[in-house]
This record gives sequence, C-alpha cells and structure tokens, in this order.
Amino acid sequence: MQTYDTIIIGSGHNALITAAYLTRAGRSVLVLEKNDRPGGFLRTEELTLPGFKHDVYAAAHPLFLTGPAYADLGEALEARGLRYINTDLPTGVSMEDGSTAVLPRSFEKFVSEAEKLEPGDGAELARMFEGIQPY
Repeated sequence: MQTYDTIIIGSGHNALITAAYLTRAGRSVLVLEKNDRPGGFLRTEELTLPGFKHDVYAAAHPLFLTGPAYADLGEALEARGLRYINTDLPTGVSMEDGSTAVLPRSFEKFVSEAEKLEPGDGAELARMFEGIQPY
C-alpha cells in the first residue's frame, strides 16, 4: 500500500493550490475527486449549443487570476496546459422590468453600464470599488 504525507478530498481550485504548494515543499500528496474531472467550481461546460461553452459556477475565476497563488503558480500551470480565455463581456443581468446590462471587464465601461441600468448606481459603484481597488 502506498502512503502519502497528505490526502486531499475534493479537487476544487483551493484544494489544487494547496496540493501544488505541498508538493513544491517536498510533500507527497494524493488528491481524490468523486467527479469525472478536477476543478470544482472552476469548470467550463458545453450546456446549450454544441461548441458554446459556459463557465459553470465560475465566480472564483477573477479572484484566482488576480490573486497571489496565480501570480506564483501561473507560469508552471500554463506550462502544464492551463489556458485561460477571457471575454471582454463576461456577464450580464436582466431585471424584472425588462432592462438589461452587459457587464464588461473594463471598469470604466462597467460603471457606465451600471449607471445606464439605474441612474446614480454607476457613481456609487465607482465609490465602493475605490476602497477595494488595490486588491
């Protein structure tokens, strides 16, 4: 029977980051996953039309890409096949009254869309983000 220093149950991005750092530190790691592939909530699925891919539960993508783990591990992950493809229009919203907004990655355009959706919200959104902008 093989033994490991660490066994991680589940293979979401936090578990995989933990495994990467433990392995880098010289520990032997076994990651176990019940699903057909790793990734947890960082997954892409073909849900509607053939060839049209959706991020499934992908709220963690921006946090991971702008965080310290990706800054540290990104090059090694890319060397092993990780490839991020981003769109300029990652999400949108449809309101009950029929109004809609497409929320772009550009902060200035994002603020503009929020302002169009509800006058005053763009300025409030910009003010709110000032406090977290360094992060």
